[in-house]
Amino acid sequence: MSTFPPSPPRTRRESFADGLTVRIDERGSGRPMLVLHGGGGPQSVSSFAEAVAERAHVLTPVHPGFAGSELAVRDTTRLGSIVLVDAVGIQVDGHDIADVFPLTPDELSALSYHNPAAFRIDPATLSPDQVAARAANFQALGVYGQEPGMRDPKLRRRLGRVRIPALVVWGESDGVVDADYGRAYAQSLPNARFTLIPEAGHVPQIEQPERLLTLVWEFADSIAATPPVAGSFEER
Repeated sequence: MSTFPPSPPRTRRESFADGLTVRIDERGSGRPMLVLHGGGGPQSVSSFAEAVAERAHVLTPVHPGFAGSELAVRDTTRLGSIVLVDAVGIQVDGHDIADVFPLTPDELSALSYHNPAAFRIDPATLSPDQVAARAANFQALGVYGQEPGMRDPKLRRRLGRVRIPALVVWGESDGVVDADYGRAYAQSLPNARFTLIPEAGHVPQIEQPERLLTLVWEFADSIAATPPVAGSFEER
């Protein structure tokens, strides 16, 4: 990853017929890549998006709650492939998603990171804007995910429609949802491979960005060179 200071993204807003306006940050040039944030909000992927933009045209929307897998289920005509990083949403018996809503920040960090001490944020150091942004992210996560437990019982079946190549990446120390849940996620997709990242929890893009970036580019380059066989599943 570059040691040069990042340049600010280009920002635009797209308005839709239902009155929704979405802010989209753009960086870099080259092949287009869409980077979607999760419940941690856009700041949880901003540094990783900057790294990807060294080789690609990266679009990072501040989106109203759609996960990447749900987006792919709706329409894959403009998607060439998809990478899911510690994604939740499906129901897997015996592998529950942790209820993060009653947790203290330290308890949430303990589940989210392999080494939570290295990423602990002292609330006293946050600006009022940062405090407000964190509260808004958590509130939005509650609206979209608290019921029924951040999962859609029908999503796993619908993933069978997603025929594009998929890479499912999982932090080996994820305490929010375990690696076997991730394997089940990958097995629900017709053309998926599954990879564990050691020394990473629920947010590898923060804890192990270099390893994740390597996996993303290896996957993208392999897709360009040799498209996968329909119905395949691979674990690495």
